Amino acid sequence: SEEIEGDPAYEEYVQVYASFATASINYEENLVFPLLSIFFWTCGLVGTILIYRRNCRPQWVLVLLEAVFLVQIVLMGWRLGQENLTNLQAGGWWTNFGRFGNWVAAIGYFYLPVFLLLFYVPLQFLQTSFILFMAMLVMLVIVPLVKNGWVIYSPERIKEQLLVWYENDDYDKRICFDPNFEDLCIGAAQWNYAFPASTIIFIGIMIVFASFSSSVTSRRNYITRRLVKVLMQQQKKDREDLILSIFPKTVAKHMLEKQTSETAVDSTRTLRDINAQNYTAARMHQ
Repeated sequence: SEEIEGDPAYEEYVQVYASFATASINYEENLVFPLLSIFFWTCGLVGTILIYRRNCRPQWVLVLLEAVFLVQIVLMGWRLGQENLTNLQAGGWWTNFGRFGNWVAAIGYFYLPVFLLLFYVPLQFLQTSFILFMAMLVMLVIVPLVKNGWVIYSPERIKEQLLVWYENDDYDKRICFDPNFEDLCIGAAQWNYAFPASTIIFIGIMIVFASFSSSVTSRRNYITRRLVKVLMQQQKKDREDLILSIFPKTVAKHMLEKQTSETAVDSTRTLRDINAQNYTAARMHQ
């Protein structure tokens, strides 16, 4: 066995096998998050269909959608917690997003686009705000603080990254690490690093404003519909009282029954139709 262990071919076989095993484990781990996400969103879709088919309260759809979003946030937090947030090269951030790539750019590209649905889904303002608050809390506060992710924005780490970037570029290295330009160079790199985070926050604020505007418009439309309904009911009552006071009881009853049957056939009458009928009844009385 000692001879086999010392054989170069055997050692190469062990390394290849280990690399394949590691790649297989990573592949399986990378599949867990998308499969779980698809599963929970499919459950939400099936639940929505069942709610409509069984004539349940429509509000349950909003509750179900909020629950799916919260489960998605938990999954994203768990998946982000598996990543290396402090080493930009080991985490693969440079490979995927270029020189200024980091975990913030990754969550903005891979995880957070699902929240763009909130631009189009008519959730209540408080529900939308709560979902976004929880997403920001988990993805930008809790997990990064636990994994020490924000350390990449410190001047010391930025300086280390600049040394790596300009390792083969003596001209840029000499300029960037000149005492007169070092702070400017580090500040520019910090701004470039902060761009993904600022974009995420800006989109979140826009979603909140859009939800607030939609909620105000929906509330205004609801109040308008209620007012129109009350006015129509009042107009109907006034018309019936007018007919009963003008015509004999038998004639008035016949007219009201006829009006009721016509209303059952045509449910699109407006206040203008009612006023026209009142005017006709008044002319008949004259």
